[in-house]
Amino acid sequence: MEFHDINWITTAAWVQAIGSIIAIGIAIWVPFRLAKDSQNKQEAEKVSLSRVIQVSLLPDLYRLRSSTKDFLDFQSGEKSFLGVDRSPDDFDDDFFSLIKEFTNILRVTSKGGVIQEQLTELMSIVFQTNELLAENTRLQRDGYHAAWINHKDLFIEAAENINKLSDKVIVSIESLY
Repeated sequence: MEFHDINWITTAAWVQAIGSIIAIGIAIWVPFRLAKDSQNKQEAEKVSLSRVIQVSLLPDLYRLRSSTKDFLDFQSGEKSFLGVDRSPDDFDDDFFSLIKEFTNILRVTSKGGVIQEQLTELMSIVFQTNELLAENTRLQRDGYHAAWINHKDLFIEAAENINKLSDKVIVSIESLY
């Protein structure tokens, strides 16, 4: 065997070794890349879903904010911006049924994305208000008809908190889009 033949065999061995290393690298890289692409796709779908949820909440949040503002305006006893006298007896919007409705809406918003913390805070206040409504209704049903008067300040405080938080969530959603 000549030196030239040994060099050829050594070169072939080196080519085979390098080819094997490249094949191992590809075998590791391809599944890693596929997993990374899948993870990126799932993350994009999650962001997309949270955006859809955020935007779909806007009409209900507008209603909630408007209803709580109307409730607070009527409970204040102050005149409207046009100078019309307002009395709580004239209040015709059913703010309290909206609280029950919104309680059900908020239960399905676990994927709110960047506004999730604000939604959770709003959910907490709405759920507490709903519980206060249930307690008040039960007391009135049991004959304690002054329950509304005695709990009125609690409802006004809850409405103020709901109004502030719903406005905060609306502003956050609108600033995103």
